[in-house]
Amino acid sequence: MITARRGDKEEISFMGYCPFCGRPMTFFEEHTRRIKHCPVCDSPIAFEEFVDFEKERMGYNIVPNVSGESFEIDGYSVKNGTIVGYAGDATSIVTPPGAIAIGKGVFQNNQRIKSVIISPEIKHIGAEAFHNCENIRELTLSEGIVTIGNMAFRGCRRLEQVSIPSSLRAAGYALFHSCDNLTELLMPMDMKYLAGSPYGFCKKLKIANVPHCVTDITSSWFQYNDSLLKLYLGRGVTRIQYTNCPSLQEAYLSNTEGWFTDTWREVDRKRIPDEKMANPKTAAVIIKKYNGLGILIPDKTTKNGGWIHNYWLNLE
Repeated sequence: MITARRGDKEEISFMGYCPFCGRPMTFFEEHTRRIKHCPVCDSPIAFEEFVDFEKERMGYNIVPNVSGESFEIDGYSVKNGTIVGYAGDATSIVTPPGAIAIGKGVFQNNQRIKSVIISPEIKHIGAEAFHNCENIRELTLSEGIVTIGNMAFRGCRRLEQVSIPSSLRAAGYALFHSCDNLTELLMPMDMKYLAGSPYGFCKKLKIANVPHCVTDITSSWFQYNDSLLKLYLGRGVTRIQYTNCPSLQEAYLSNTEGWFTDTWREVDRKRIPDEKMANPKTAAVIIKKYNGLGILIPDKTTKNGGWIHNYWLNLE
């Protein structure tokens, strides 16, 4: 927590993360009484007070505020609508009726599961829910999913294809990182938030996209995507810092005006003609050419443009 000035007075501000989408946010104590939903993914949240002995003051954790039924069925333990445990040994699972969320790490490291169907009732998938479930080959995400937490499907090495429903609004860090056999992954272009490194180490990925909400493509986005052939970039992208996509053949950009090479020194920047970036095949060549060096598009609010880190959410 830090001290921040609001008008003529100083107040203590706190930092936390949405327990659903993983979005970092800063907030003041007054927000803990009136904020009931994450302003990005609109998921129900609450602020849980605790004593911070190190700083000798009160602090707050942001916790889920899901309400629903509590029951046990077919190895599932459901508490207040959230699946909190699974003791079954099935190789094919379907989330049970009455559950509206999957808790953090519920199926993590489960090597029995080969097929997963997430029912339309499920709105939220918690962080690391299926982390390192290496034998999942089939994954069905039903329309209705709103959030997916950090590393939810990281390390699902046998997963080959997944369709992301258009209802998804926000997703956390390293979502499908290290899914070695994944060949195609397209996120909803109009989702509100997508954290970094969703495709890292997906070595067989051929088609991918970057939603409109993303501004800065950092080095973690496309680590070791050696097979990537086609890339779709949203209109929000203003800077491509680094891509390791040696096989890239086509790059489709929503905004092609004002692209420059980025060499850290203003005098070394070179403007790239708009028509070149508008051509998918030429754009792919340029992105590969400046791999590790980067290209950017200046915006109207910053002198240098392009380098925008919009990671924090201030609940003013």
